[in-house]
Amino acid sequence: MKNKKLFGDAIQYYQLALENELNHYPFYHLSIANTYTKIGEIFSQPEDYTRSLSYFDKVLKIQKKILSPNHSLLAITNYNIAKALAGLCEYKKSIEYASQAVNIARHTFGSNHENVQLYENYVKKLRRRTLINVVPNGAVYE
Repeated sequence: MKNKKLFGDAIQYYQLALENELNHYPFYHLSIANTYTKIGEIFSQPEDYTRSLSYFDKVLKIQKKILSPNHSLLAITNYNIAKALAGLCEYKKSIEYASQAVNIARHTFGSNHENVQLYENYVKKLRRRTLINVVPNGAVYE
């Protein structure tokens, strides 16, 4: 019950921050993207992947408009979207976004960077999951 209250409080505070930012900044502003990211991350905690994904999509739209194509924040956002899609069992789309995160991170940091390794391992995990047709809770489907 305490976690539910903390969740509600966090959403409320970030929504207020977002409202304030939308009143003071143009839509395509990094502060707004950062707040959308935080809200998306909060919604992923109770596994509300649909809502989480909607916020991450907004983040990606803003970031693509204002950042260079290989900015590290784009890699993080693609990875966040990949995780939300995997939570919705949309593995093929998830692999596309995770692979994009790998490509951006590799271009930005080089092949040996820890983020590149993290994203590559996630792509491998997703590919294994699609090969054996296992959903997140471990149930097998056909």
